[in-house]
Amino acid sequence: MSWDSRIHKSIRRPPPPSPERDSTARPATKPAPHRDSSQSVDGFASAKTKSGPNLLGTSVPIGFGWELPQSASTSGSVNVGSDGVTVSTDSSVELKGLKISFGTKVSQTSSVESEDGVTTLTAEGSMSVNLGGEVDLGTVGFSAEHTEGVKTKFQVRMSDADYAQVQSGQAPMPDPYNPDTMPEGSSVLLNSTDFQGTGFEASYRNLAVSTNVTQEQGVSVLVEKTGENTVRVTAGPTEAVENSFQLGLSLGPASAHVGNTTRLDQFTLKTAEFDLSTDAGRAAYNTFLATGELPSENGTGVSDVATVEKLQYDSTSSAGFDLGPLSGSVDFGSSTGGIVRTTYPDGSVDQVTNAKLHVGTPVQLVQHFNPDGTEDLSQQEISMFMVGADGGTETVFASAYDVDQHDFDGDKDIHLSFNAEQAMDLSQRARDYIAAWEKETGQKWEDASHLQDEKLIAALANAQNPADVAKALTNAYGGPAWMSQAFASLSFVDGEFVPLPGTISARDRDD
Repeated sequence: MSWDSRIHKSIRRPPPPSPERDSTARPATKPAPHRDSSQSVDGFASAKTKSGPNLLGTSVPIGFGWELPQSASTSGSVNVGSDGVTVSTDSSVELKGLKISFGTKVSQTSSVESEDGVTTLTAEGSMSVNLGGEVDLGTVGFSAEHTEGVKTKFQVRMSDADYAQVQSGQAPMPDPYNPDTMPEGSSVLLNSTDFQGTGFEASYRNLAVSTNVTQEQGVSVLVEKTGENTVRVTAGPTEAVENSFQLGLSLGPASAHVGNTTRLDQFTLKTAEFDLSTDAGRAAYNTFLATGELPSENGTGVSDVATVEKLQYDSTSSAGFDLGPLSGSVDFGSSTGGIVRTTYPDGSVDQVTNAKLHVGTPVQLVQHFNPDGTEDLSQQEISMFMVGADGGTETVFASAYDVDQHDFDGDKDIHLSFNAEQAMDLSQRARDYIAAWEKETGQKWEDASHLQDEKLIAALANAQNPADVAKALTNAYGGPAWMSQAFASLSFVDGEFVPLPGTISARDRDD
């Protein structure tokens, strides 16, 4: 690929071709040789589903209740705090969740499937619940201290290797009520609809209230074994939680993948991690199972407490697009976007904003805000995934970043990302381009007519911060073809080719 490093007046340049055709529009000067060091490539084979063994009708005992250490007993008078800890006058502590025990027996399994080394199945059975004679948990939905025959149903996700051990009797079926049975990396999904009419119905009502879930949406719980002695619990509307379970993904700090819940415009998730090797962590986990109350603060045995909120925006007419840092406006067509905010007990926030304006390129902006509201720019990232760009457009981007255009052959598409420093470097490139254009043409930039690629350059030049750069990319009209022309222009500095700032990689469009 070759480029003309001269600056042409916009009004004399022909428009670039349609995105469906070759978008290379500039003749001439060959850029520097290809260098592999600036590229990273991720590729994944297409998934193939196969049927796994079906254990329907078998009876598999997976736990018969387990007693927890009672070393933290109390003496003297006691006071019960809202955090579930009973403190005596002599400062010894009893964790009331330690008085709770569960026993589960699976009577049948169904829907056993294996895909990409992971087995999923549905387990059904019954359980016993023992709240203990001295436990005061308020309304938990059980009429007696010890209850037998409570029906239970949950979905399990684990590796094929772990499932093979369950089949051979070398390991128990993963059980959320006895998380010691869960191998690392496994997860269990519980839906409120499977516990209607049982003592756990009240617990799910508590969860629905705390996560703003309507009866129609349903509420679910995802239990993930994150370490040898740790489990992460996520609770919220069924669609959002099922999405996480099916993808096999942890929420993580940014929770970006909840953007895949396209039918939900707004929802709230609650999450926390429990260290089961500690009495406090075990007690807090048991209390959650019985009451549906997740901790609101980090503490002994409890970490990564967070509230995750999603707001979805859609526009199908000419209107302003209210999407925080990526707000804009469109003349026609449809636009979509969403914000996912993860709020931590200290008031800090992780925010992921996704937006796609009509015939534009999807842009994602990741931000972190400190408890005082200031942004930590070291954690900011802007990214774009240009699925389905034609070969000519891919060639232009590859040349602007000095990578091999064949990296984007087949099912691979362009993924671009910028940290805060790289975003401002791109903005400076745009300012330098405009200054050189004015020097060569003898005109003021604003006095000339410009095509879409140079309108993007102007927007980048006017950016005051990295979020403005992300907004300029979001509002770039015309999609990847026009954007590639702008990037091609910015890849020359003082007539010399210099690869653009940022990271380019090839991603599988189906990943």
